[in-house]
Amino acid sequence: MLFVVVCAIGPLLVLAQPKDTVINFRGMNIPMKLSFSDEFSGLKIDEQKWDLREGVVRDAEQKITQQWLTKESVVVKNGRVTITTLPKERKDQTFYVWITDGMKERKGNFNYDTGEFESKELFHWGYYEIRCELPKGRDAWPAFWLYGEANGTNNEIDVFEFWNEQKCFGGFSQKKLSRIQHMTTHYNKRMSGVGVKLPFDGSAGMHTYGVLWTENAIVWYTDGKEMRTLYRYKKPSDRKDGKIIQGREENVFPQSPMKLLVDMAVQQSENRLPLEKNSFVVDYVRGYSIK
Repeated sequence: MLFVVVCAIGPLLVLAQPKDTVINFRGMNIPMKLSFSDEFSGLKIDEQKWDLREGVVRDAEQKITQQWLTKESVVVKNGRVTITTLPKERKDQTFYVWITDGMKERKGNFNYDTGEFESKELFHWGYYEIRCELPKGRDAWPAFWLYGEANGTNNEIDVFEFWNEQKCFGGFSQKKLSRIQHMTTHYNKRMSGVGVKLPFDGSAGMHTYGVLWTENAIVWYTDGKEMRTLYRYKKPSDRKDGKIIQGREENVFPQSPMKLLVDMAVQQSENRLPLEKNSFVVDYVRGYSIK
């Protein structure tokens, strides 16, 4: 006698598995081994891989941003994770933030709820990539970046930041929204940044954004195209042998392990309107180490 048991189970999304890859830099193929990936195929964010941030985690004085982070703003569905940003007024909201010598209580006014997630794991030399569709709006500030501190020294690589330019470089321009990719490094309280106009609107569809971080160079890619290169050493003569030698004149070049972050901030302004497109949709985040 044959018994057939039919069980009702939750939706299971079967996706193609990511593999090792090769990154091309100036005609040289660099083999990369997949070391981290999240294809967001579950029913919620994988909290073994990510920390969902809440409240205020930086900019305690709200000089440049006006958002409050919530876990509810980050939702996984159909193989993608979406950060949704909505107007919500919070008056005299109490929060706690680390200020130099410990956690301090603060109060502030916030005008939007949004989200951010940060990897639990630290990463070093390698290639890091996101495939995503950007939000769009006058104060939208999406970012994919790496950040870490070692012995009190800040290290940061911004794979991309998109903002409306008004508060940073000149006046507001609707034509620039979701089109100017800012690629920046920070190290030991110094920074080096470049903004490049893309041939597409990043909010109109999915695109890949990645960064190759080696001991001697950082290379940014968009849809596989090289966008910017920053060498560790300023003088070409110091780059030839590829060795790390103390005393050479260096650029602003992060050197310590960092975490991956995906976030959607809202620029500080008088604007309180809903964003033109309030969803930051991520298809995957992947990390590769150099073989």
